[in-house]
Amino acid sequence: MGQAMPSIRTIPLATGNLRTRQHVPNNAWPPKPLSWGQPLQDVFTCHPKGPAFGSKAKPVDVSWECRQRLVSPEALVTLIEGAKSPHVGKLPHKLIGKTPATIAWLQLDKLASVLRTLDNDPLPAFQFSVDPKRTESQTITCEFVAKGKLGGKTYRLTTPQDSFLFKVFFFPENVAMHGAWGEIAAGQFLSQWAIKDCSRFYAGNPKAGWLLDEWISPEEDPNQRGGPWLKDVMKRFNLQLHDDEGLNRSPRKILWDKGGICYAASPGGTDSDAKEASTSSDEGINAPKPLPKPQELPEKEQVALFENGLKLPATRLETIRRLGDYSPELRFELFKKALPHPDITAWAAHLIHRLPEEQRKEAYEHALTHYPATHQKASHMIWYLKPEDKPGAVQLALRYPASKLNVVGGIGYTGVDETLSEQINRQLPALLQDILTEQGFNARVKPLVTTPESIGS
Repeated sequence: MGQAMPSIRTIPLATGNLRTRQHVPNNAWPPKPLSWGQPLQDVFTCHPKGPAFGSKAKPVDVSWECRQRLVSPEALVTLIEGAKSPHVGKLPHKLIGKTPATIAWLQLDKLASVLRTLDNDPLPAFQFSVDPKRTESQTITCEFVAKGKLGGKTYRLTTPQDSFLFKVFFFPENVAMHGAWGEIAAGQFLSQWAIKDCSRFYAGNPKAGWLLDEWISPEEDPNQRGGPWLKDVMKRFNLQLHDDEGLNRSPRKILWDKGGICYAASPGGTDSDAKEASTSSDEGINAPKPLPKPQELPEKEQVALFENGLKLPATRLETIRRLGDYSPELRFELFKKALPHPDITAWAAHLIHRLPEEQRKEAYEHALTHYPATHQKASHMIWYLKPEDKPGAVQLALRYPASKLNVVGGIGYTGVDETLSEQINRQLPALLQDILTEQGFNARVKPLVTTPESIGS
């Protein structure tokens, strides 16, 4: 207990034998001393992209690895590349019932994709079957809870047995502490104990951008919950929590947003990895080095700089995020160059306000017509158009199922006049029913709208 924690890059596995997997029992605190064995980096070098064809090597068990140490977001990416599945954790029986986990995982992946398209709050509650092909499968009620500024949207999934929090992240491709990758890694590590003032993580898919957590009511008292306090767990494993303010905790101070948990610096101050972890934030870690300031460069050099930034997946996200740093007269051209890259298409649409106002209508029409991935940002883009261009933009969005759902659901965010807004908003329940049916959900949309509760996201 008194020994200093190893560096984040040298923390080894709990055992050198990958087949011997002894978990710390839930609620057991303090944990027993770990038996250090095979180094973490050995796992990465074994299967950087999964076992080779014909190899007898076993794929990485991501869920198990994430319980041995706090895995950084970028390390989680590497682990998943060497795994059979991107799913982390275990789906609770009270959620899925007798449905096979493989079917339930895929159903939740699809649910996250549909909910991400909806840019509205609140959303009509609806019920769906975990297994749409079996009439006797578990029925889940999905209710909108809250929409965060940067992270994502939260929903309450309720079964006859229990309730769960389902969080859908806006941008799954953003590999950062404050996002799906960081929150799932932290949640899986902390799930080994029932912590008084921290919601329990059950399952998630960082690639699909969702996680499933324990449902915490605003009135729940941490003093009535078993297990250690979060500060004791953080101290035991030399962890620190950034962004521990505002709506990240319940009114009774139970943490329900685990974004920002990382290793703290060692007592000697030599842990460079902790310093790196503490500096990564919502800006992500996709760009290893800051890119040069482009606006003072000649136009040809600006275009070349932007194109070079798009060539590598590691720099694409940071490149499009800096669209506003380029000369205004070049931004539409650069915007169109970014759209064909699937990993940043939605980001490009999100940044349409960085374009000169007179070019936004053309940019909106170009994006919506040629790139379906931008449909989930339709209402967001319409908000930044000129008032006289908004009615036509709404009509264009109604031609495509995903953008139609997005605009109908988020009509309040488009800035159109109230008459058109009310007319379109009436279509939401019926449209949501059609979309869920098209996606293979055995669903029934409720006519009433739930009242959102305050929750961090």
